[in-house]
Amino acid sequence: MMMNQIANKAWKVIKPHVPLIQFKKGDRLSQAGSQRSHLDGQNTVKIADDIDLPLKYRRKPMTELEMQMIETGGVPL
Repeated sequence: MMMNQIANKAWKVIKPHVPLIQFKKGDRLSQAGSQRSHLDGQNTVKIADDIDLPLKYRRKPMTELEMQMIETGGVPL
């Protein structure tokens, strides 16, 4: 009986969860579908290939040692 009273008091003290983030235009889930259909007509972003990049921005070729380290899981031979 004593545990019931303690539990009841605890439930009265606990407050319901209130989200810390509030979205300006209402519920996110209800708007997700309308945003997707709106975005379908917009332009897409062009991504540059490695070949199109200037030399200073290109990825350096891997050395034999780096390839061996990847294949062995980082354990030197």
